[in-house]
Amino acid sequence: MSLTTDEQKITSQENRITDLENELEGSRFEIPLLKIAEGVLMVPLMGTMDSVKSQKVMEDILINIKLNETKVVVIDIAGITVIDSSVAAHLIKIAKATNLMGCKSIVSGISPIIATNIVNLGVDVSDIETTNTLKDSMVKAYNYIGYELVKKN
Repeated sequence: MSLTTDEQKITSQENRITDLENELEGSRFEIPLLKIAEGVLMVPLMGTMDSVKSQKVMEDILINIKLNETKVVVIDIAGITVIDSSVAAHLIKIAKATNLMGCKSIVSGISPIIATNIVNLGVDVSDIETTNTLKDSMVKAYNYIGYELVKKN
């Protein structure tokens, strides 16, 4: 009888391991890092952000700065549906970490709802350069690397 109980425990543990492996696999995701110009990186974020995804974004950005000598990172959050206090804190950490590495960061695509949420959370965003649109952030990014976007006649 004890063998059956032991076998049941083993089977239960194996099932739990399989479930955890599936959860881990599901939590892996690719975050696009788009090189827009020499020294300019654009990171479009979409969907729901959590602390795990935010940490992954920061790690990927910092590695890119080191490997590619990135000078400006534009983080576009127009596709993010919800920002809580931990995600807002991670955005600030990303901006500060990029700055420590000699790279300017710009957060673009802040919607009225996201702006309201960040203000209501009491998050200090004075250290972060922000723009309303991706277009505005790209103009700033190009200016930082010495280019000017000019409309042709």
